[in-house]
This record gives sequence, C-alpha cells and structure tokens, in this order.
Amino acid sequence: MKQIYYDLSEAPIHSDQDRTDSTKRPAIVRPSCFNGSFSAIMVDYPEGFTWKEHHHAPEQITICFKGRMQYTVDGETHILEPGDTIYVPAWAMHTGIALEDCQAMDVFTPGRKDHEAWFDDSIEYKCEFTEDK
Repeated sequence: MKQIYYDLSEAPIHSDQDRTDSTKRPAIVRPSCFNGSFSAIMVDYPEGFTWKEHHHAPEQITICFKGRMQYTVDGETHILEPGDTIYVPAWAMHTGIALEDCQAMDVFTPGRKDHEAWFDDSIEYKCEFTEDK
C-alpha cells in the first residue's frame, strides 16, 4: 500500500479571514494534499472563530487534533475534542465555532476545486512515498 507523508511545517499558509464573523483573528490554513480525488487541509482556528452555515458537493471528514469545536450538521450539534471525527455528507448544511483555540484536519472527497489553487507544483517534492511490506 502506498502512503504519502507531508511535512506541514513547510506548507504554504493561507489566511481564511473571509470565513470569520466573530473574531478579528483569521483561521490559518495549511494545505497538505490535493490530487483531485481528495484534498486535505490542516486548519488552526482561534477561539471564537465561526464559519457560516454552508454546503458543498464534496463529502467531508473533520478530525480534531487540539482544542474543542462545535459542529452542527443538518441541524444536529456535536462537540469535537482531540481525537474526535465528524462526517459531513455531500450538500449537508453545516456550521461551527471554535470553543477554544483548536487545530483540525479537513479531508474532502472529491478534492475541493476552490482549494486547488492553494497547492503549488512543488508539493510532490515535499511528499515522501513509501511502500508497506
């Protein structure tokens, strides 16, 4: 099985100021992988960061690594803590708020076209490919 590893410390950083309506501090987005079939981004959300209710075609999985966040998917609210995962079906209305400073990874399938520009051609050189035996 082929695995891809990406050093997020070298990833380009994007400010997501447009998505916040409750804090002056933007989320910091670090693209980690995009290949058309899926995309993955690591996001640092400041406490109070709110993303407005929205939907999109790709399915989404969010994995909380640090802090606590509240996610509402199709009217059902969940609190995510480190290690928790939430699934957002395609076209499901969803919103959320960072209850404290937190870090999460969002994985989308298929890859979100609006994220594609965040990934430069050099990403393949920053990935390490290995074969499991």
